[in-house]
Amino acid sequence: MTIESTLILGEHLTKESFVEYLKKVGQIIGEPELANDQGLYDAETRAQLDISLLTSDDYYFEQDELDAFEKLLGTAPLSYIELSFFSYPGSIDLGIQFTKALNSLIPVVLDTGFGRVYSPNEIPNLTEATY
Repeated sequence: MTIESTLILGEHLTKESFVEYLKKVGQIIGEPELANDQGLYDAETRAQLDISLLTSDDYYFEQDELDAFEKLLGTAPLSYIELSFFSYPGSIDLGIQFTKALNSLIPVVLDTGFGRVYSPNEIPNLTEATY
């Protein structure tokens, strides 16, 4: 079973720039193969996170959601990254680790998919308990 959350960015990402951000995040969190794997895996706990750049055909948000994202970002949403968490302990932690690292490079809004939305300023304090 997987759970999906979405990261919303105010920068237009191409496949190439997405991979470049994955490389940078991989350096920050000590996962040099992140750009190749496009996901994180912990063999000990079997925690797993898949990371995907969404195309305009892959997502749908209501106008009020887009307006809220824009208010939190300070600019119109232009790109969306899907985080797919697998149902193993620690998977959400991998997503939080990735989200915090990416947010340190470029402001993102996190829509957890559970009715919770976090601004770029709230993400550094994000924990599994608040997710």
